[in-house]
Amino acid sequence: MSIVPKNQKLSPLLKYPGGKDKELCHVLPNLPSDAENYYEPFVGGGAVYFAVTANKYFINDKSSELMELYDMVKTQNTEFSIIRWVKEHKII
Repeated sequence: MSIVPKNQKLSPLLKYPGGKDKELCHVLPNLPSDAENYYEPFVGGGAVYFAVTANKYFINDKSSELMELYDMVKTQNTEFSIIRWVKEHKII
């Protein structure tokens, strides 16, 4: 399976500075047709990540707090509260 845009796009997890949500109309048509895995060095809010289907996903970001958030969501951490996390990290 190659990387392809999803039929129904999910919204980014967070509004994030430098987010690519508005640029998806330019990004998605330019995805490599022969790539099977999705690599995102600066995932941010995840606009592109949530908009594509791939064989495997590899995401990263300079923000360790943001990567901690994605890890808690991925593992469905029962102690996790997005409201508490956002307040602790002064996002709102």
